[in-house]
Amino acid sequence: MKVQQIPANHEEAISFSLNETDFSKGETDIARISIPLAVFEGQEGKYCLTILYNGIEEYMPSIGNVRLENGATISNLTLGSRIVSSTVYPKPNGTLKENVTIVFSVNIDAEEEVTPHCVFWDFESKCDIIGYWSKRGCSLVKKIDNEITCSCNHLTYFAVLMQIGSNEVFSGHKDKLEVITYVGCAFSLVGEALAIVAYWILMNLKEEQIQIRLNLVIAIAIAQITFLAGIEASALQGLCIFLAGLIHYFYLVAFAWMLFEGVYLYLMVVKVFNTVIKMRLFYAVAWGLPLLIVLISMLIASTQDGGIHGYVHGDFCWVSFTNNLIWTFVTPVLVVCSINTVLLGRVVNEIVKMRSGKTSELEKVRQGVKACAVLFPLLGLTWVFGILSVTDAGLVFQYIFTILNSLQGLFIFILHVLRNADVRAAYLRKKTNWKAARSIGRSDTANHDSIALGWSNMRSDKDKDKIREANPTVHRQDQSDQLLVMTNHLLLTTTDV
Repeated sequence: MKVQQIPANHEEAISFSLNETDFSKGETDIARISIPLAVFEGQEGKYCLTILYNGIEEYMPSIGNVRLENGATISNLTLGSRIVSSTVYPKPNGTLKENVTIVFSVNIDAEEEVTPHCVFWDFESKCDIIGYWSKRGCSLVKKIDNEITCSCNHLTYFAVLMQIGSNEVFSGHKDKLEVITYVGCAFSLVGEALAIVAYWILMNLKEEQIQIRLNLVIAIAIAQITFLAGIEASALQGLCIFLAGLIHYFYLVAFAWMLFEGVYLYLMVVKVFNTVIKMRLFYAVAWGLPLLIVLISMLIASTQDGGIHGYVHGDFCWVSFTNNLIWTFVTPVLVVCSINTVLLGRVVNEIVKMRSGKTSELEKVRQGVKACAVLFPLLGLTWVFGILSVTDAGLVFQYIFTILNSLQGLFIFILHVLRNADVRAAYLRKKTNWKAARSIGRSDTANHDSIALGWSNMRSDKDKDKIREANPTVHRQDQSDQLLVMTNHLLLTTTDV
């Protein structure tokens, strides 16, 4: 154990190197702890207490399984390091502004397949004894040979748990799912960019359905860009909270527009008559209600023990699982998926009824399945596989969920832009108008050049009179040039012919 008083004028992080005999830094350190200076801000008479526990693992209960914030469980665990603790006086309130860094030296057999997990002893966990190992607020930074670096947003009792052997999701499958997510989101962003360009240039933005789909694609694109840019920025607490809030907000906005897409389809296909689309209400709800939900969830987090830092997950920048704030996202998703499932059923039923007497039963089934497949990504119903991923066949559904949702933007572009008859017709009109304008422009340029050449070669007024007699329209050239320019502009800007 070591107690150290921190000078008032100290300007660097406080570091301790721990080994069997003393606290001096050396090659065989069992652990090193670095406490950021921000922990001591605004405090007088500052002290730091650091303890290395020797042989305490003999009195610890068997580890067995450790349950994580997201509900998953890590099995085949063993204590892989010595237990060290650190605290400061006066004690800081809530979660630390900057993370503490702990470096453990462990003995790892090179022939064994071992996965390290940074943990702390959580006295608040409900179990048969006082406390249990938890990963909340701690994450693995890096593993180099026998050195494990951890980062935690609180001061407590730290250790490393080793997972012997492979675990389904937390080894090979986790890496594969991560690759699928990043690659899928990249393709999705390309599709979303093309969809935005197509809607903006080719379609009439005053149409309600175009506005709904354009807002949906924009919301998904911003959410995915934020996700790719900052989901793992957990080391910077302030930035992590901001990015988690953005991801939370824009995904809720996307689900709001998915709901309105379902409502619009229902009104157009099922109800048909006496339908009134209030786009101002759609905009107010889709962009305003998610902001209110995010602000309320942050307010709830700030009133709890961990403060505002409890809003995010310990390992990545997403809404926390431990304090049930994740339900501020899950509940709206479940509500939207449930409503859109009912609306999709009514729409598909109406489509099948329209074809009754004209097609066979098999054809009706085929049309119904086709309609479901086309509308699934647009209505957000692929998120149902996220719920199924917690069942016994969770790994299979987790792959399906990851593939479908990471590619959602690409599916929307292919099914509802590239294969849309209205979009293709608008593109053909634009193409035809562009060719016509280009052809007129070329003929106008050629005519103008020939006339200019004729005028430059004239040597006398008599020659000019002869040309005027042969070309009676030449004297009206200025008026003709102006008219042609106006015609070209009209052809280029007209979308409907």
